[in-house]
Amino acid sequence: MVALGNPKQLGSSLMSGLLEMQHRPWEIQFSFIKRKGNVPADLMARLAWHGSPEYRRYMEPPPTVLEAV
Repeated sequence: MVALGNPKQLGSSLMSGLLEMQHRPWEIQFSFIKRKGNVPADLMARLAWHGSPEYRRYMEPPPTVLEAV
């Protein structure tokens, strides 16, 4: 959709931005990840967003993330 899309047909500012980035001198790749497979990453992001503002380093996944794996 990104490679062949016309931003006017797609009607999305996000899509327009993606198409603009495609013409820059860098290599970009898109991949589709099903929501179910992305649950651990979502949980880690939620911990970062709702946790303390200080840096945290995990040597093992937190229990809530480990349960989702």
